[in-house]
Amino acid sequence: MHQARKRFSFPALKQTLTQRMATITMQPPVVSSDRLLALAEQKIQRGLLNEARAILLQMVNAMPPGWRPAYKEADGRVKIAFWNQNEYQHYLPYFLERGIGREIVRMYPSYSRAWYLLAHISLEQKDLDSALLYINQALKLEPDHPEILCKKAQIRQYGGCAKEAYELYVNAIYSRAWNSPEIQARAMRGAGIVLEELGNLEAASVMFKKSLELEPGNQLAMNELSHIYLHRMELARHNQPSRKKWWKFW
Repeated sequence: MHQARKRFSFPALKQTLTQRMATITMQPPVVSSDRLLALAEQKIQRGLLNEARAILLQMVNAMPPGWRPAYKEADGRVKIAFWNQNEYQHYLPYFLERGIGREIVRMYPSYSRAWYLLAHISLEQKDLDSALLYINQALKLEPDHPEILCKKAQIRQYGGCAKEAYELYVNAIYSRAWNSPEIQARAMRGAGIVLEELGNLEAASVMFKKSLELEPGNQLAMNELSHIYLHRMELARHNQPSRKKWWKFW
């Protein structure tokens, strides 16, 4: 004798499907790490620094163990987590000229950039201790990245460590053979500003002029050169021996 099948009424079936759909809808959407990084950058641009920091902390806490920004596979492919398209375009000729590998495979995201952005946010909020902590984490991953070196230079400069800041800016200029002229010029301007603070106007002037060779017409560099010129004129005027008035000789 066959057992009678259990039948569902339409209202009961509808309720069961609704419950299942509700269960699916209630699950939080999975957001990829590269999407999180882009979202954090958007928040920073809009001035929502606390929201950006929360996203970035979520991201770095999920960083895979042993993550590296670049490595070569056994088949000759070189995997690199570039920060942006500009960085990739400047590395590509270097890669091809030296025959470093078979091809470049871009990885996403860059966790070193996430740490860098956390340092940037802390610096904006004048939390130098956190900024230094975060930028050192970025340097552990990419010790030769010029933007990380420049950001640490900024942090040390604001912390009153001008000489260390200068050394970091200089290291950033020559940290990689494929550094773009723009990032080299930016590091030179940073070094020039520190030299001004240290009172070495001659060396500062040289640094700003070198930066203009790489990035002609940069307004900041030209403004600083004008400032140095006016400052020198003022110093010369004050240091000039005063001439006695003619009636003082009588």
